Amino acid sequence: MMDEQNEKITNILKSKKARYGTFSLLLGVLAFIAFVAVNILAQNINKTVDLSSNKMFSISDATKTILSNLNENVTIYALFKTGQENPVYKEVLEQYAQNSSKIKLEYKDPSLYPAFANAYGSDGAVPEQNSIIIEGGSKFKVIPPDELVTYEMDYQTYQTYVSAVNIEPKVTNAIEFVLQNTTTVVYVLEGHNERGLNEEAAAALEDINFEVQNWNIFNQGVPDGESILYMTTPSQDYSADEASVISEYLKKGGRAVFSLGYMDFPHPNIESVLKEYGVNTQNIFIIEGDPNYQPSLNPTYLMPSYAEHEITSTLIQKNIPVYVFAPQGIEIFADESDTLSVAPLLTTTNKAYGKVDPASESISKEENDIDGPFTIASAVTASNSEGEQTFNTRICVITAEYLPFENSGGNFEFFTSMFNWVAERGAVSTYIAPKSLLTTETMNMSQLTSAIISAFSVIILPIAIFITGAVIVLRRNKK
Repeated sequence: MMDEQNEKITNILKSKKARYGTFSLLLGVLAFIAFVAVNILAQNINKTVDLSSNKMFSISDATKTILSNLNENVTIYALFKTGQENPVYKEVLEQYAQNSSKIKLEYKDPSLYPAFANAYGSDGAVPEQNSIIIEGGSKFKVIPPDELVTYEMDYQTYQTYVSAVNIEPKVTNAIEFVLQNTTTVVYVLEGHNERGLNEEAAAALEDINFEVQNWNIFNQGVPDGESILYMTTPSQDYSADEASVISEYLKKGGRAVFSLGYMDFPHPNIESVLKEYGVNTQNIFIIEGDPNYQPSLNPTYLMPSYAEHEITSTLIQKNIPVYVFAPQGIEIFADESDTLSVAPLLTTTNKAYGKVDPASESISKEENDIDGPFTIASAVTASNSEGEQTFNTRICVITAEYLPFENSGGNFEFFTSMFNWVAERGAVSTYIAPKSLLTTETMNMSQLTSAIISAFSVIILPIAIFITGAVIVLRRNKK
């Protein structure tokens, strides 16, 4: 009797039904274990997945690089009312603390800590609600709420609206500011009806912690301290004395950026300064003959190529172009030596040509026009010894004078990178563009939700399909 029961049990276990049932049960158990494991893992991961089109809720690689190199502690105080925090601001600020152990983030509700902001006031003004305070070392910087966004004018309704969020560029550059020992001043030369520096480009320099001032060489002479001279296209030549002052300043380790366009007047004194460093501007209008480098199919509006250099390395890596209008050429006539080095930064194609006659009504190549390619931006390093002392000089020359007037592509990043390089701050530009609200699809998914969706798509759904298929096959075999 017992033998018959054992035989029946053995036959049942060997049957197709039992095998498929056991297999289905095993798959179900595995699927359940995988689902539980993914949930446990996701609950222990404090991250989000930013699916917005311009990474509104994320910090950039440039910021992460800065955070990874911090050697001093920095505290970020967010003066936000509890429960009313801006979700974009909150998410971005928390990423600073997540990406560096040197960053401490504290929320200070003004209604709960009414006297806290008093210590950070200046000229009788106390930081208001929704301000952000960055403190490090012996310095601090207050970012008021109106600087956290960009306002633009709608010229149909004459109403202003918020077009971009500035929290990352403002916070990152404030962190750099509080840890800097000195501030470099960019002196914009004036007194010759120069084109000058437009407000937006000046703000970009200030955002990366340069101070910007106007300066008249004739009246004020050579500036003191950490400085960079910035010469833009004048409407008349500098005097011989002024050129001599600039030349002596550079020989003593001075730094300068020359942004010079077409000059329809003799300018031997400006030329004399440039020639000391192996460069000179070519008074021509460059026409780009390759349509692949005409972003708007306008041959006077160019998309030049980058040459390999510290200034261009980040832009090359990001594959972000710059756009320039009506540039001139730069003649490089100095040979490489131990004391002088001239490197191209931006170049045209060999199909470009330079119009010699500014009065010509034709953009086609004419008999006296000059064949390309042309250099339209260059970087110069030079050293000068006086006795036992050696002075190192850095200058940049660019003939695309309108580049800083158009914040498109990589224009501002290239522009600010020149100043960073001249100031010997390093190769990486710290210019961080605001995040536009006009292109953002604000979808922010938690890591938990993302993990569950991934687990369902990659593990559970395929197993469920497999089990369903197995059941179908089993039923067909029974028939």
